[in-house]
Amino acid sequence: MTKYIFITGGVVSSLGKGIVSASLGRLLADRIIARYAPARERYLGSDFPFFLYVGKLTARRNLPKLLEAFARLKQTTSLPHKLVVIGLRSINLDIAGLAARLGISPHVVHREYIPDEELNLLFNAAEAFVLPYTYEAVSLTALEAQATGTPVITVDTPGLRETTGGRALFMAKAEVPDIAQAMARLAGDPILRRELAESGLQHARRFTCPQSSAQTLAVLEEAARLPHPEASPGLSEGSPL
Repeated sequence: MTKYIFITGGVVSSLGKGIVSASLGRLLADRIIARYAPARERYLGSDFPFFLYVGKLTARRNLPKLLEAFARLKQTTSLPHKLVVIGLRSINLDIAGLAARLGISPHVVHREYIPDEELNLLFNAAEAFVLPYTYEAVSLTALEAQATGTPVITVDTPGLRETTGGRALFMAKAEVPDIAQAMARLAGDPILRRELAESGLQHARRFTCPQSSAQTLAVLEEAARLPHPEASPGLSEGSPL
């Protein structure tokens, strides 16, 4: 989500840009298993539940910690879940190599790119979307997950709390124990998953292009009604600054 701040003659307005696209943010009509089971089978080889991460693969976004947390989850629980990672490598971060060293290669799938329609299916099919960011203020992908009725796990920062509308399972920090605990909790609590899915979807519906256009127009109209500030003393028309 892009945040725009307008400062016009002492008036400050903030607008959230409408970012949930029709293709990525489209909720499958009924989320029935028959609809998204093929997506699971295509990427996982079977109809396994899975956690999803979509975004750049950088250490700053705590991808190594996410994989370590998932390894701990597999070691300490009997959950059948997989981890699907979608994103381009912007640094030399070897997802396959790290998964091998952690002993979770059979349970981790990485794709650098998939078509929008299939990404939409994966958002719908995921049991949860995991966003272990520490330094990001906003997240488009978190809203895309909410727009498909998929629960979000993320870090409790002011920016991400605002982005998700508080409708997420928040971690105190993006450390391995916290991430593993959050994934285990959400995977084992269908009531919590349903509550976050429903409230997240409601929140994501606020971010539409018509709504953002109307907000932008309202701010521009307000700015147009304000008197123009007086020219600074000593400056005349055409004077160099």
